[in-house]
Amino acid sequence: QCIQLVCQILEYLYNHLQNQGELLTSSGIPLTHAKRIRSMLDYIHQHYAEPLTVEQIADSANISKRECYRCFREIIGKSPIEYLTKFRLASALYQMTRTDDTLKNISRSCGFESPGYFNKCFKKYYSVSPTQYRI
Repeated sequence: QCIQLVCQILEYLYNHLQNQGELLTSSGIPLTHAKRIRSMLDYIHQHYAEPLTVEQIADSANISKRECYRCFREIIGKSPIEYLTKFRLASALYQMTRTDDTLKNISRSCGFESPGYFNKCFKKYYSVSPTQYRI
């Protein structure tokens, strides 16, 4: 009878835990979302200098564009494009402080389609132009 009772308890626990939903990371993020966001961030970090679309970022985690937006909003608090832009700007800022390369070359090496767009984004996030920052 004891063995039967233990088996029933184990069966109950197994079924109950299976129905609880997804496993969570230590920060409370569902494990599947954490894996997806890690794949997408890795992809962005490796390809930020290239022209990127949300579709490409989503494909890197084998999810839809809509799911990509949802994961980024839920976990990062930004859209994928906002994150990409901030990452590109951080890379540009690093290059500006470590090299004497021209702003045009830096902007292109960080994935900005034109120096004008780079200037606009830089000013929006840092409140000064790249030229003013370098002075």
